[in-house]
Amino acid sequence: MNKEKIVLHIIERIEARIQKKENISVNEVAVIAGYTKRYTQKIFKEQTGMNISTYIRRRRLTQAAILIKMTKKTLYHIAMDLHFSTQQSFSRAFSREFDITPIDFRNGSYLDCSKLLPNRAIKLTNYHIQKTHIPALKLSVKSFCFYERLLSIKATRASKLRISEINNIISNKKEVIIITTVIPNSKIEDVVQLHTRIGYKDNETFNFETDIMQCWEITYSGGWDEYIKFGRSFMLELDFCSPLYFIEMIKKSEIDSSDDIYHVKIYLPVA
Repeated sequence: MNKEKIVLHIIERIEARIQKKENISVNEVAVIAGYTKRYTQKIFKEQTGMNISTYIRRRRLTQAAILIKMTKKTLYHIAMDLHFSTQQSFSRAFSREFDITPIDFRNGSYLDCSKLLPNRAIKLTNYHIQKTHIPALKLSVKSFCFYERLLSIKATRASKLRISEINNIISNKKEVIIITTVIPNSKIEDVVQLHTRIGYKDNETFNFETDIMQCWEITYSGGWDEYIKFGRSFMLELDFCSPLYFIEMIKKSEIDSSDDIYHVKIYLPVA
């Protein structure tokens, strides 16, 4: 096994522990790798540009940032869940990492993605980012309230309901438009509420309108399961601030609608 594959395996094991909110030490990582601690540290830094303890710390703090912004859990419970000794030590570590206090981060209007560290085991492909404008839209939509688990890339019941509604519309319309507002309201669980409108352009019998806006456009093509993983990961790759609001425009192949490839454009308003 070459160095890249060894480090990928290490990261996958680290991420599995982090997702379960379990502690993991550098010594345990060396045991997982099957090499000495010194050699494991060496090849990890060669492949990632950081040592193992830094990667673990930054991923835990990224996890914390998501929970702070997307839930109403107390800072104390987030700190304890992520194995910090005290809320004060957690707040100091968070402030050093992101140059902002946890409270100010939570109360800000936008999610600053620029310092978040993505899961290095996930390689996002088939996407492109550019700044553009989206025109005002008149839409016929249905409203839904979904609950999604944070910190997981697995498909959920909500994503299955979404794809069912999308496919129903695509069978009759050229394009599906989805408008989602993220509403943090859970004080106990790692879940977020999504107020979602799903529909299509309709200038005659519309029941919802959007304004023209400057935005970031993320273009993606792939299968639905891959898109779910992409949608849960791409925000951590961005180097700008994003509001908790976004628009998706989804099409399938005009040549073969039975093709399971979805062509998606995600629009994030410019902060």
